[in-house]
Amino acid sequence: MKKRNRTYRIFRIIATSLSIPIILMWVLIVMLYIPPIQNFAVKKICDKISKNSGFEVKIGSFHLAFPLQLSIADFEVSRNDTTYAKGEHADVNISFAPLLKGEVEANYISLERSFINTAKLIPGITVDGEIGFLRVVARNIDLKNEIANLRQIHLHSTDIEITLDDTTKTEDESDGEPLRWIVNLHRGSIENCNLKLHIPNDTLSIAADLGKLRIRQGSIDIASERYSISTIALGNSGIKYDVGNKSREVAPLNHIELSNINLACRNIGYTPDSTKLELQHLNFVQPGGIRITDASTTLFADKEKLRINNFNINSKNGSYATANATMEWSSLIGENGKLKADLAVSLKKNDLHALLTKEQLGALEPFDNNIFNGIFAVNGDMSYINIDPIDIDIPTIATLRANGYAKNLNDPATLEAKIALRSKSCDI
Repeated sequence: MKKRNRTYRIFRIIATSLSIPIILMWVLIVMLYIPPIQNFAVKKICDKISKNSGFEVKIGSFHLAFPLQLSIADFEVSRNDTTYAKGEHADVNISFAPLLKGEVEANYISLERSFINTAKLIPGITVDGEIGFLRVVARNIDLKNEIANLRQIHLHSTDIEITLDDTTKTEDESDGEPLRWIVNLHRGSIENCNLKLHIPNDTLSIAADLGKLRIRQGSIDIASERYSISTIALGNSGIKYDVGNKSREVAPLNHIELSNINLACRNIGYTPDSTKLELQHLNFVQPGGIRITDASTTLFADKEKLRINNFNINSKNGSYATANATMEWSSLIGENGKLKADLAVSLKKNDLHALLTKEQLGALEPFDNNIFNGIFAVNGDMSYINIDPIDIDIPTIATLRANGYAKNLNDPATLEAKIALRSKSCDI
C-alpha cells in the first residue's frame, strides 16, 4: 500500500512538473489579449522594428483578437522628422515569433484611408498620395535584410502623385540611408486609381486614370535598380498629356487626351544596362479624333543598340504603320554605328482632325481621304548608308519613287549624297 502511494506521488510530481510550462504558455497567450499587456507588447514590437529598419513606428491604439488578428488605428512611420506613412486604420494577420527576429510572416495586411510620402527614400523620385484601400498578402517580409516576398497586392480608390527630380542628389543630401528593398510580387491588381507625374522645371504633365490594372510576377530591386514584370494588363483607363501652352489652337500635339485604353504587355524589364518590352496589344480613343484599334511591337535597348521589331499600328479609319529598326547608339555621337530601318505607312484624312489646327485641315480639303501612302528603307552605317526604296503615293495628286545613298554622314566637310528621283503628277 505504501509503495503504491509513493508511486502515485512520484507520478503526480512528474505530471505537475510537465504541465507547468504548458500552463505558463497558455497564461502568456491569454495575457496577450489583455489591453495593458497588448500595449506593452506593441511598444516592444515597435522598438524592434525601429531598430532593424531605422524607421520610428508609432501606433495610437491597438487591438488583438483571437487568434492573431491585429487592428491598428492612428499609426505613423517616420524618420529624421519626416513622416513617410500614416493612416487611420490597418488590419494585420501576422505571426509574432518571426517578428521578434526582425521578420514578418503575414496572412494579409490591409490599410484604409492612409497617406504615404517617400520623400528622398528612393533616389530620383518622390511618391506622395492618399490610399483609399490597400490589401497585401505576404509570404515573408524580412525587415532586417529588406526583402519582401508578396503573394498578392490589391489597391483601389487611390490618388498618387509622382515627382521626378531634375538633378541627382548626392549621398549627403539624401534623407538617411537609402532604401535597399527587394520586393517580389506574385500577383497585383489596381482599380479606380488616379496617377499624376510631375517633372520640376518642366512644363510636362501627365495624369492617368487607371480603371483596371493587373500585374503578374513582378520584381523590384531598388538598390541595383532592376525592375521586371512578367505580364501586365490595363483596361478601361485614360491618360492626359500636356506640355507648354495649353491652347489647342497653337500646338494640339502638345495636349493629348486618350480614353478607353486597353493594353497587354509581357516580358518587361529594366536594368541600368538594358530595357526590354513586348507590347502584345493596345487600343485607345482620342476624344473627337483618332481611334487606334490595335498596336503591337517588341522593343529592346542596351548600351550598344536600340532594336524595334514588328511594330504595327492600325486605326479604325484604316490608317496603319509597320516598322522595324535597329540602330547602334554610336551613330548618334559621330561614330560609325550601323543603322537599318524600314517603314510602311498609310494615312487617312479622317484620322488627322484631332492632330491639326483648323487652318491646316483647310489646306487638306482638296485631298482624297486616302491622303498618303509611303514605303521607306535605309541600311548601312555613318560612312555609307543605302536609301532604297522611297515610294510615296498621294492619291489624286502625285506619286514619287526614289533611291540612292549618303556617304560620310559624320563629317559635314566630306558629306556626299545621291538620290535618283522619279515622280508623276495626277490630273489635279
